[in-house]
Amino acid sequence: MKISNYFGMAAISQNKRKRGYVYAVHVLNGKIKYLSCADEKENSFYINAENVIFIDDKTLFFTGEERKIEKCKKIKLGKPSYSENGKFLGYLTDYEVSKNKLTHAYCGNRKYAVEDIIDGDVIIVKSRLKLKSDVIAKNGEIIFKRGETLSKNLLNSAKLQGEYIQTNLKSIN
Repeated sequence: MKISNYFGMAAISQNKRKRGYVYAVHVLNGKIKYLSCADEKENSFYINAENVIFIDDKTLFFTGEERKIEKCKKIKLGKPSYSENGKFLGYLTDYEVSKNKLTHAYCGNRKYAVEDIIDGDVIIVKSRLKLKSDVIAKNGEIIFKRGETLSKNLLNSAKLQGEYIQTNLKSIN
């Protein structure tokens, strides 16, 4: 599901009464924490993401609502995004969500892992090193394939297999 799908979604309480609509999403530590909603008189209320029972295409069913929320980051789409080198990449158009966790950001025409972005007044996309060629063990077996991202887990695995230096060298031009 994408964050933009939440905007304008009808908020239905557990007694099947329409309470309003969603107008904002709040995130804490990369997870959706609260949804800001407004009723027909434009009075705001909040839904804790843990109280969402079910979501379909245009409707969100929930239990309980809150008048105050803890400090969270409000998702704002449309921010400009840049590479670490300052190259304009386009605008933040959406976030992908899985089990209330932000997984990917869409900037311009590209999709980036949330771990690779810094979300502030603008979006900064961190560059990631990738393997330029396969890492091959002494017995001829391919351990890591060309194009894999050089991550902490990959480097730990390389270290355990005695191929730490080769793996690092294969990420350099």
